[in-house]
Amino acid sequence: FPDGCVCVQLHGMSDSPLPAAEALVLLLTALGLPPDRIPVDPAAREAVYRSTLANRRALVVLDDAADETQTRPLLPDAEGSFVLVTSRRPLAGLEGVRRIRLGGLSGGESARLLERILGAPRTDGQPEAITRLTELCGHLPLALRIVGNRLSSRPGWTPARLVGQLADEERRLSGLVAGDLA
Repeated sequence: FPDGCVCVQLHGMSDSPLPAAEALVLLLTALGLPPDRIPVDPAAREAVYRSTLANRRALVVLDDAADETQTRPLLPDAEGSFVLVTSRRPLAGLEGVRRIRLGGLSGGESARLLERILGAPRTDGQPEAITRLTELCGHLPLALRIVGNRLSSRPGWTPARLVGQLADEERRLSGLVAGDLA
């Protein structure tokens, strides 16, 4: 993508997803359009966005899309550009897209992710606890990131201690919180 890569966080899973019109402002600014040349009218904004990408080969990343209504205005018409949309929903209403469903990580990948977050001194000698944490997280990257962040922010905690807290299935989700990650 010689003409660049732009990314916008759409906050689709939050209580207030980013409106498409606001996302267009962020994308146009990232693509180099001066703020005073960005139209106020959402339809005009879409047109400027599409014409800006018309002769470019760029990657547009739309992360955490809420739904098709939020996403559709952000899809360029240009064939040279590529759009990667992430969402926890299938966005079945989008036409002409290739869907790739991502599953959880393997056990080894999950353990390596935790080791990278925590560092070897925190994980060495505790393979059973690390394996159990990855299982309790369902090998899901976000859950593993949360567990890693929780342990990183609490140097006195061992992985085994967090295993004990997450082992109760009825309370597990309340334990998978680290700051604004949940």
